[in-house]
Amino acid sequence: MFTTVGYQGASNSEKIVKGFFADHPYADDTNLCDELLDRAKKPTRPTILYLKAQTATEASNRLSRQVVTAEIASIIDDPAESANEPLAWYVNRVDSSSAVVCHLLSSAHSNWQASNAKQAFVAGMAQGLGKPLLMLAHDPYVSPLDYKDLLRVHETAAKAETLFDEWFSPLIESIRKQEKSAEAYKDQKSARSLLEQINLGKSIAENESDAVTEYFIPTAVYNEALRANHSILIGRKGTGKTAPFYKLHDELSKDPRNHVCLIKPIAYELEGVVQLLNRTMGVSATGYLIESLWKFLISTELARSLYTQINSKPVYYGRTPDERDLLEFIEQNTSWIMPEFSIRLESVIDKLLLMPAAPSIESHRQSIQYSHFALNSLMAENAGQIKKIEKLLAQFSLSPEIITELDLLAYIERADVEERPSDVVDFLCELAFLGPEVENNRFEYMYDEENTEKLNAMASRSAAQNPVGLRRFRINPR
Repeated sequence: MFTTVGYQGASNSEKIVKGFFADHPYADDTNLCDELLDRAKKPTRPTILYLKAQTATEASNRLSRQVVTAEIASIIDDPAESANEPLAWYVNRVDSSSAVVCHLLSSAHSNWQASNAKQAFVAGMAQGLGKPLLMLAHDPYVSPLDYKDLLRVHETAAKAETLFDEWFSPLIESIRKQEKSAEAYKDQKSARSLLEQINLGKSIAENESDAVTEYFIPTAVYNEALRANHSILIGRKGTGKTAPFYKLHDELSKDPRNHVCLIKPIAYELEGVVQLLNRTMGVSATGYLIESLWKFLISTELARSLYTQINSKPVYYGRTPDERDLLEFIEQNTSWIMPEFSIRLESVIDKLLLMPAAPSIESHRQSIQYSHFALNSLMAENAGQIKKIEKLLAQFSLSPEIITELDLLAYIERADVEERPSDVVDFLCELAFLGPEVENNRFEYMYDEENTEKLNAMASRSAAQNPVGLRRFRINPR
């Protein structure tokens, strides 16, 4: 950070004194801050500056999501994207920002002292320039006296999010009031020279996704991707993948026939994914898992995007039957469709890690084959008795293993099944897809037709003993 302004390295007090008298800093009347600060270029919009922690933790990634999705523009100083920025960069970014967030590491992290020293220095600049400042630190961390009253320590990522929300909510209200002063903004903009208004862009396109299309210059790669049906841009960080990505989104969105879904997850700790893939499973099983994981994430992101677009249309446009069905489906399953992309990824990984690993590749393969066989058998045995059997079975895809009679009736209603609900329930039990509860937490499947009446009687008796008075069923795991 200080390499561009000069410094003296010192390991003891004697070297500090010698360096001081050798450089004669007291004889220099210039002010370093004034030299570095470019006051000519005033900010044109409210911006929040976030200095991300040196190590990408769950808390720092969640904060990145909050900053990016905040109601004002953001600049993220991410060590993973750009390891070192000069002092002038920090001085001018702090001065032009509306607010600053600094995220310190705990003493348990490696290289925490050097990282936190930079964070504290920038926080000091923000405090000196009168900027709203939030200093966060991972637990455990003992704060020095000079910023002890400013620092907030969080034990969990959720606590870090809460601290940010509590700090940002009143701040955004103040910023909105400032934005209402349109005349001041207009005068400020017109006072700038034409040269100063030229925007050459930042070194990292992710930091200004809303402005990159304004100065983007079409390239051969961009033109080829625009014409192609499928395109994959591959390259290291900083080679220019993100800028055409945003420009393509902007250009394709101009055609009302297109629905463009922008999927750009923020950097995420992949420890859970690696842990999941390190389980004992074959290459084909691992590939199947990755493919299924991405299908789920992309499909739900597309559904989430369509939901937003449909609801944003004026009421007088009306909605097609397909749009109404989609909205109804999403609203019935908001818990696993509507959360932000990275949160869905975390949730899926957590749930998959809780599942027992297959004891062997062969048993895993047999389990998949049996599941396909069971589904095909259900379809064959149905033989047209329930017209919308596929839509009905889809309702069970994310349901718990044990369900009540009320759950069943809700699934039947959602699938718009025309047959009588009681007949549908009996039919699913006859197919051994559902097993009624015959005693407390004991479920039996009707594999034998001779025992059907007996099991039904036991199920009715069990329901009567249930405090709620409802029959319960277990979905056949096979």
